[in-house]
Amino acid sequence: FNCFVDMVGLTAGAFNDQIFQRIDECRFFVPFFTEGSIERLHVPGDWVFREIDYAIQLKKIIMPVYYHVLPPARHELPEKIQSVLDYPSIIHSRDETEVSCVEMLVEWMQTKQRAE
Repeated sequence: FNCFVDMVGLTAGAFNDQIFQRIDECRFFVPFFTEGSIERLHVPGDWVFREIDYAIQLKKIIMPVYYHVLPPARHELPEKIQSVLDYPSIIHSRDETEVSCVEMLVEWMQTKQRAE
């Protein structure tokens, strides 16, 4: 699978253009939720919110990863992106390794590909 990580894969230039272009190009969209990130979704202009909203609009295949946090209740998310809770997700606990999280993601993507 081709994977883009925004903190690593961006080049010089307009950040927002690159992010949206990468989401346009991707088949799977995997937002990572970490401590504090869910609360920030309510901050106007939050990038994670914008990315999730854009992926939902484009009807991307979404797999949220809750990294050391539990999924929020529906009312804890801005209404516009509450549907992200309707997708299958991975809850990564502190007891698991990062490798196990990646393995689960790869298995999920392979299953999705075989189903098509």
